Amino acid sequence: MAISDATAHIDPSELRNLGPYRTLVLVNGKRKNQSSQVYLNDTPGRGEVGTDMKSIPVAAIERVEILSDGTAAQYDPGAIAGVVNIILKEQTSGQINVNFGVSNLGDGETTYIDFSTGFALGSIGFINLTAEYYDQGLTDRAGEFADQVGDSLFGIALGNDPGLDAYFKQFPDLGMTNGQPEIIKYLFMTNFGSDYAKSKGQIYCNLVYTGRDGTSFAFYRTSYWKPTDFGLLTEPGEAYVGYQSTFESDISYWTGSVGSRNTFGDWETDLSLTYGSNSIDYTVNNSLNRTMGAASPISFKPGG
Repeated sequence: MAISDATAHIDPSELRNLGPYRTLVLVNGKRKNQSSQVYLNDTPGRGEVGTDMKSIPVAAIERVEILSDGTAAQYDPGAIAGVVNIILKEQTSGQINVNFGVSNLGDGETTYIDFSTGFALGSIGFINLTAEYYDQGLTDRAGEFADQVGDSLFGIALGNDPGLDAYFKQFPDLGMTNGQPEIIKYLFMTNFGSDYAKSKGQIYCNLVYTGRDGTSFAFYRTSYWKPTDFGLLTEPGEAYVGYQSTFESDISYWTGSVGSRNTFGDWETDLSLTYGSNSIDYTVNNSLNRTMGAASPISFKPGG
């Protein structure tokens, strides 16, 4: 996702092209908490919040159920686009997967490792454990914005300013980095269930933790746009040609449910408590506050 600041680090769910806020995501039938990020820029669900699908470990999923009809009546208006129900594994066998990939241009190196195993608790229960690691490299598809002098670039008539034309020839991509961000992600999941009361009841519990660090890029501050960096960002002895700020994220998720299912004659009950949280903290590096001049810091904490 290119130049979308914080939203580059989030993967919202979406059905029927109605926006992420209209899709209800469940984990084992219980509501998954939504992201704390309001999606911005020209990204899916702009101005909304939704469930970040990157916060659920793929190796922990047994299957995914999609319900698309009548969901607003069965759940609430927030499910008008449909329901995605993610069913976690209950298996007691073990498996490990290792994958590596790279784009045909040699960037975007991706390493994925997961491990899932389980244990039977006698004949009445199970516990399943999953760990996952994901490392995604940067891609850049900026292309060449200005390859012919005499054209117009973002409303600037080329061929009329020798200084601009020389800059465009030297940096045809204008220093931009357009592509997927760098991401390191680690996830842990446990899923537990045990029968009791002569198999007429079951207690269950699941817990998922996700930690994620990411780096994406802002628009390049060209030298004709920002004429100086006050010597803060350019190495000594190098000519100033502009600078590019990074947008870095520190994201964590907790999601868990605990409950009990029981059968009383023709009645089936499910009493549970579900908790979820998401925190996102941001750092902007390789930037400056121009109103402070040479006294400006070059790293900022814009919020979270």
